Amino acid sequence: MTVRLIAERVLSAKEQALLTALQDCARRHSISPERVSAAFKRIIRTPGSLLWSEWRRRGFVEMPVDLRTTTDHETLLDLFCLDEGKNRSKTSWRSLSPEERRRAKKLGKFVDGEATHRKGRPITVDVPLILYVAFTLEAMTCSTFGISRPDDSRAVRPPGGPMFRALMAGLALHVERAPNPESVADIVQLTKTDRFQRLSERLGLARHAEAVANRPNEFILAIGLSRRN
Repeated sequence: MTVRLIAERVLSAKEQALLTALQDCARRHSISPERVSAAFKRIIRTPGSLLWSEWRRRGFVEMPVDLRTTTDHETLLDLFCLDEGKNRSKTSWRSLSPEERRRAKKLGKFVDGEATHRKGRPITVDVPLILYVAFTLEAMTCSTFGISRPDDSRAVRPPGGPMFRALMAGLALHVERAPNPESVADIVQLTKTDRFQRLSERLGLARHAEAVANRPNEFILAIGLSRRN
């Protein structure tokens, strides 16, 4: 494919790969070039609020190792009630049993971390960045994110399809090491669960890229709580 000019500059190899993937989506969903261009610009101009974890890993920014955002009792109580479906207005920290308080504190530590699994081996992926690109693609195609698994002779069928390839190309623009495709697919599939949708409603989270950019930590929480482990 001929290298294109966007905003009077030559595209990098990764940008060209993203544009090619977006054009594949356009052919599948009959999308206008204008919508492809808008999605392309939104992805390459991803807000810094979604790149913080990657910047930390690459040493661009520093954060105190003892930083905590969810240690106060009211915040822990909010998380506990959200996780267990309790009525927040009828629950107080004093009313919780010692075991319930321990669970609330463990939940706070989980939310402050970078993992997306609350048990077992943690998988550290940039949840907000994945959701930002995925929701941008949904808006571009006017459809729910689709992932296909080619029916071939291999025992393991990796995730694929035009939208998923575009998602991985978008992530490659901003991260040094590409995340495991299965981990990315897992995050996207969680957003389709009833539990995630209920949590999003309770938190007031819209399924939109701009909402992810404005409230990344709450989307991390919704994804983490959507797992039943």
